[in-house]
Amino acid sequence: MTWQSIIISVVSVILTGLASWAVSVLVAWLNTKIKNDKLRAILNQAISSVTSVVQATYQTFVETLKAKGEFTPEAQREALNQARTAARAQLSTEFTNYMTESGTDIEEWLTTQIESSIYQLKNK
Repeated sequence: MTWQSIIISVVSVILTGLASWAVSVLVAWLNTKIKNDKLRAILNQAISSVTSVVQATYQTFVETLKAKGEFTPEAQREALNQARTAARAQLSTEFTNYMTESGTDIEEWLTTQIESSIYQLKNK
């Protein structure tokens, strides 16, 4: 074996190791990117669903009661419960699983999103 063949063997081993490392880093980055994009889409869909439910509840329940002068604190709680129930029904399994795995209280999240949507609706 000559020095040249030894050097080629050593360089080949080093390059193979570097290539393997580079591929693993690339795969890890791509997996993170895919997970983040998928999570972002799932979250955006959930927020969009909550916003739609709030608008529908406002139009069909709240406005009717306000027109009659019957929008009491009890009616306000009922509107929140109706919106929360309707929004929960629209949440995807993926979203629910993610929230459960992350330890987030879905009911609390829904309430916060509903209140935020109401605030935005009132301040348009």
